[in-house]
Amino acid sequence: MQCPYCGKEMTGGYLATGPGRIAWLMEEPGAHAYPQREDEFFLTKPSFWKCGSVKAAYCKACKIILTKI
Repeated sequence: MQCPYCGKEMTGGYLATGPGRIAWLMEEPGAHAYPQREDEFFLTKPSFWKCGSVKAAYCKACKIILTKI
């Protein structure tokens, strides 16, 4: 997918929660979503709740994440 702002190729991945934090992950999470790679990161502070995720695309250049709802 191309970024609608800069036209560069976006990286596919997932927005995921767990535990209680939202993270950007390159692969679909299992029971918990913990960043493991250099370009993966948490979007919120920690908590202890269930994990959920949606497919999303991240543009490193523009610092945006796009997802279909």
